[in-house]
Amino acid sequence: MKKFLLIAVAVLSALVLVWAKGEKSGKTPWSIKASYIESCSCRMFCPCYFSTNPDGSMCEFNNVVMIKRGNFGSTKLDGLKVWLTGDLGEDFGDGQAEWLVVTVEPTTTEEQIEAIGKIFSVIYPAKWNDFKIDKKKISMEFGEKPHATLGDGEAEVTLDMIKDKHGKQVVINNLNYWGANSNTGFRVGYSAHHYEGNGKKFDHEHVNGFLIDIEGKGEI
Repeated sequence: MKKFLLIAVAVLSALVLVWAKGEKSGKTPWSIKASYIESCSCRMFCPCYFSTNPDGSMCEFNNVVMIKRGNFGSTKLDGLKVWLTGDLGEDFGDGQAEWLVVTVEPTTTEEQIEAIGKIFSVIYPAKWNDFKIDKKKISMEFGEKPHATLGDGEAEVTLDMIKDKHGKQVVINNLNYWGANSNTGFRVGYSAHHYEGNGKKFDHEHVNGFLIDIEGKGEI
């Protein structure tokens, strides 16, 4: 039992280094296809995609991810859900951001958590002043009014999708999504979202939100 605990602590410590300090090593192939329900505290549309200075000296976000297909080496990630909550801070131009909580579902293995951390450290190449891992149930619903919940109400995101005068979804194309190789466009909608847990709390209404599908692959 003692040996098992020591191994678990070692794995978790290594993952914290990957996420918090952006450390990468080895040459393991990885790939990911994922769908997002994303929200933040910025106005529509989030200025963080065009500068390193968020609205109001913060960008508090809830990004809910469904990994449709993914792998890190032989570790499969198909069907996993991940909830990213955090704050980019006043200016992330130097690559340093405020805080991040990565929540996975209780059935996610330590091997999968480590794989997700390594892949997302490429998609989001930031160093975090404060970093935590959590485990809670995640639910997601896409459709006319996308919605996601975390745990027993610790966090929630709802999008009110924006349509043009002809009733078609408004989409922003030809805009990069962080470190992903490609995306299908930002399908924008006003978001209402909140989070309370791990010593953090925020609540935002009628702010930036969107749906997006991303793809990425490479070697780490």
